[in-house]
Amino acid sequence: MQLMDLQNDFPEIQNHPLRNLKIENFSRSNEDFNQHTVFVAIKGNRWDGHSAIGEALANKVPLVVCENTDEQDQRILKVKNSRKFYAHLASLYYGDLSKSMPMIGVTGTNGKTTVAYMIESLWSKLGQPIGLIGTIDHHFQNKVWESSLTSPDAKGLHHRLCDFADAGARGVVMEASSHAIEQDRLAAIDWDACVFTNLSQDHLDYHLTMENYFQAKAKLFLQGLKASAKKNPIAILNQDDTYVQRLLKSPDLPIRSFGKHGAQLSFQILQQSLDGMSLRWTYEGKSREISYSLFGEHNAYNLAAALLTAEVLQHQPLEVAEQLSTGVRVPGRLERVNNPQGIYVFIDYAHTPDALENVLSFLKTVSGQGKIFSVYGCGGERDKQKRPLMASAGEKYADHLILTSDNPRGEEPAKILEDMQKGLKQPATIIEDRSTAIHHALSQAKAGDIVLIAGKGHEQYQEIAGKRLKFSDKQQVLDYFA
Repeated sequence: MQLMDLQNDFPEIQNHPLRNLKIENFSRSNEDFNQHTVFVAIKGNRWDGHSAIGEALANKVPLVVCENTDEQDQRILKVKNSRKFYAHLASLYYGDLSKSMPMIGVTGTNGKTTVAYMIESLWSKLGQPIGLIGTIDHHFQNKVWESSLTSPDAKGLHHRLCDFADAGARGVVMEASSHAIEQDRLAAIDWDACVFTNLSQDHLDYHLTMENYFQAKAKLFLQGLKASAKKNPIAILNQDDTYVQRLLKSPDLPIRSFGKHGAQLSFQILQQSLDGMSLRWTYEGKSREISYSLFGEHNAYNLAAALLTAEVLQHQPLEVAEQLSTGVRVPGRLERVNNPQGIYVFIDYAHTPDALENVLSFLKTVSGQGKIFSVYGCGGERDKQKRPLMASAGEKYADHLILTSDNPRGEEPAKILEDMQKGLKQPATIIEDRSTAIHHALSQAKAGDIVLIAGKGHEQYQEIAGKRLKFSDKQQVLDYFA
């Protein structure tokens, strides 16, 4: 490809002396300075690539793309947004695959992973196997690529689309984090549909306010989806969420809504237990009742969001609603761990007050005479405001609350637990070591009781004092009963 191939999106290129430059490689890192690699200077949270422009020029890079610099060199191209340039460059370099394959984005505070897995399962059953990019991993069928970010950087993202296409994928569903949207990592994606599940407190260490957090999510729809070159892109919105409602009246945004009443796809929970639930779906005046092996109101919302994506494939939701009746296994999302003592043990990723309350409130409604034991903590070096809220959410529904360590990172676990306890009305059991806390809950529970171990879900590690140590909540449960 040549630099001039990007001039439609970046008119600054049209009169640049190097507009005919052939781009062999590109990078945003100062570790890749050489005469074959274009350097894109990006201002990040920890390092500003603009500080390395002089070094890049000295190392004879063919081109430097930046937003501003005092350096004078014909190899410098100034653009308004170097992050967007990086994203469009990555897309074009790897073949602009999002233009030719269906792309589904899923954003929101809670439910992104579950909805993405549901969409993957549904589309596969409809004869359209797709790749999945998300928090747990990137995968297409049995081929798995490990991931460190919910949404990878632009170069990694478009490279992965190539991997999927080479493996035979006929589309992609991906989780879209607020960080990735805000940082324009997804700026060059042509979406077929974007889902907004809900919004509740999280990531305020980065966004600072809930309004900033919402605006970051809304950008996926108001900029990303509206700019899509696809024929009929759709916004799939949870009309019951206060924040998401604000997008329902957005002009020129083709909307499909879901919720409990009055949405284009509405649901009613007829009955539910720890074995599943029965739902009545209503869509365009028609209704249908289906039983699912999944349970919980939050999963009814997740199912609704996933079913609406079938419209991209020219299917109506009620036609395909039964395809997900046997459920979708999502690691660490209310994942049940069977055991010989008859205890209902669940591993869940719930790490926000809203997610924890949703899960525990459901478990409370179906617990019968059984007691609920809840084990969880809060991550270090992250949103401190939610710590007392997490403790309070658990106290509302758990009969026995055990607060413990999550991923303390560089913080003292005891300080995190102290912050959490500020949200309690009654004392809770405090066990700093997570393994000991889990085993304590299991030792106290009896047949018919429920033990919810929340916060880490699928994670196979614990981050403590700068080290990533092998740790799995599920394995701790298996070890205990072994």
